[in-house]
Amino acid sequence: MNDGRKSDAKATVFRVVIEGGILPQFNSSDVIERLANLFKQTEEAAAKLLSGRSRTVKSGVDHATAIRYLNALRSIGVACRVEREVRDLAAPTQTASDGNHQRRVFAKSVQSAELP
Repeated sequence: MNDGRKSDAKATVFRVVIEGGILPQFNSSDVIERLANLFKQTEEAAAKLLSGRSRTVKSGVDHATAIRYLNALRSIGVACRVEREVRDLAAPTQTASDGNHQRRVFAKSVQSAELP
């Protein structure tokens, strides 16, 4: 039944956030090297991701995908978390831009990474 109102349909998706630090049982230089390899970036770029500031590395994914990212990052010693997002299904979706290149590279790396 359509009563003339817009749909308030919402989708629950998740994002993966690097917390900007290294897990206690890991060596920082090893973590930076592994993160650089996973992102296919320089160690300098990886070190910036671990400089104390939280950064989203993947968003808009289902729970299973978010957990794969979480496990891949934690297995190399990156402090990270998964957060729930609620998206309005009626809102237009964003297209990938050059600013999302690092996220696309990481996504490909995680898909091909051997998880614990």
